[in-house]
Amino acid sequence: MFMSWKSILKWLIGIGIFIFFLWRISTPQLWKLFIHCNFIYFFLAFLLLNVTVWMTTKRWQYLLSPFMNIQFIFLLATSYIACFVNGFLPTWLGGDVVKAFLVYKKVPKSLEIISSVLMDRIVGFTTISVVAVFSLPFIKENRDFKLGLSIFTVIIVIIFLGLWMVPTKLPLLKRFKKVRDCFLLYNRHSRLVWEVIGISLLNYFIYVITIYMLTQALWLNISFWYLFIYLPVILLITSLPLSPNAIGIREGAFIYFLSRQGNTPEQAFALSLLTFALGMFLSFAGGIIYFFFNPTNFTISQIKEGIKNDQYSGDFSHC
Repeated sequence: MFMSWKSILKWLIGIGIFIFFLWRISTPQLWKLFIHCNFIYFFLAFLLLNVTVWMTTKRWQYLLSPFMNIQFIFLLATSYIACFVNGFLPTWLGGDVVKAFLVYKKVPKSLEIISSVLMDRIVGFTTISVVAVFSLPFIKENRDFKLGLSIFTVIIVIIFLGLWMVPTKLPLLKRFKKVRDCFLLYNRHSRLVWEVIGISLLNYFIYVITIYMLTQALWLNISFWYLFIYLPVILLITSLPLSPNAIGIREGAFIYFLSRQGNTPEQAFALSLLTFALGMFLSFAGGIIYFFFNPTNFTISQIKEGIKNDQYSGDFSHC
């Protein structure tokens, strides 16, 4: 299977930025950091990262509950397989599409499933955006940086809210009308929405602890609250679809922000690599589930072919 020119371009951008930062740092110092790494903290971080997967899966189960009743263990296996797809198969077939498709094979309600997946993504992203905005008064950066971050966050939120507020009679938005109608069903479940928001905030707090464990593994001088304030900004930057798995973008963001607390570029680069390695270990765990405990016994190629040929009545074009 050949990659599209867009995928090739993203790989070139990511690898190019990564090599640029790697060229500017001292590789002997970077290697020394890894030699003295405390892998007990890394293991604890990996356990906590799994907790975040379990929590986001529970959040997704809550969002599915108005439409269907699906066992948590099935959704958890689906979430791990999605991690595998995102980590090792960086193609157009994203993890969210795989999640929606696998659940659809169990309960054929395509619009409801797609709505839950999109709502899950929106809630998680909005939570990070809100934390980033409320962190602005504590960020020790110049006014232009804060203004740029505010504008970027507001634009993203407006795009998401547009699914509810913009009239769907516009030709460009007609394709989202049915999905938006499913979103409006959540207005009848205000308690569920607040529970989902609470899970998202708790999940972010645990993720900050996860990254803090990695800083302790590298013996870095970074306070927990510094990470709590700056991490949502880093997450927003790395969410930009400029390179696969934010390669290069993540390293630049870590170097920029962590160096402002007295850490060297080598230390920031090492923390970025450990964060990436943590995600790869999670993807590997998802690969084990995919190959040995596949809940639907479908292969990735079969999923792709089914969506491409529209063999199944669900409309996955919105994903």
